[in-house]
Amino acid sequence: AIDTQKSLALRGSRYGSSNRPFVFKSTELEHELFAGDQSAAFAIKLYNKAKSSIPAFTLPPPVYTSMVKVCAETGLVSDLVAIVSDMKAVQILPNPALFGPMIQAFASTGDLQAANQCYADYRSLAVARSTSDLQHDLDMQVYAALIKAYFTCGHKEAGLRFYEKILQSYENAMDASLLTEAMQST
Repeated sequence: AIDTQKSLALRGSRYGSSNRPFVFKSTELEHELFAGDQSAAFAIKLYNKAKSSIPAFTLPPPVYTSMVKVCAETGLVSDLVAIVSDMKAVQILPNPALFGPMIQAFASTGDLQAANQCYADYRSLAVARSTSDLQHDLDMQVYAALIKAYFTCGHKEAGLRFYEKILQSYENAMDASLLTEAMQST
């Protein structure tokens, strides 16, 4: 919805005039639709309506990814869980880049158990991927998210133990600085 609004604003400034912001009536109607409610809750409402109205409703993986990301960023954790569950039901695995934000979302609600389960799911995916598909930076971001989750949920000592365990699992001192950078950026 946010990207659509940006696109519509750009089109309005490019092709519109002071009397009429859009050249086509359909574009104007689209703008009114998205201007009326630009929240994640609106997208979730549309998703739930489609899911309940259309048999065997599924979305392309990138759309699921966007919805999960928005839910994580806006704190709609119960909707996040429902969408990930729907994805799994149709054999769509979450994009690995979502695990850091999902862990942070669970931590923001104080649910360290769900954050740990999310990390375990990520770890399973990471172990299953091929050795030529190393995503070292992403691994560091997920580790950093879990360490922050421990701190957010009041388990500082457990977070420090996990941090030490990660550092010990890497031989290269550069990994420590990468993990520190990831912690600062998440």
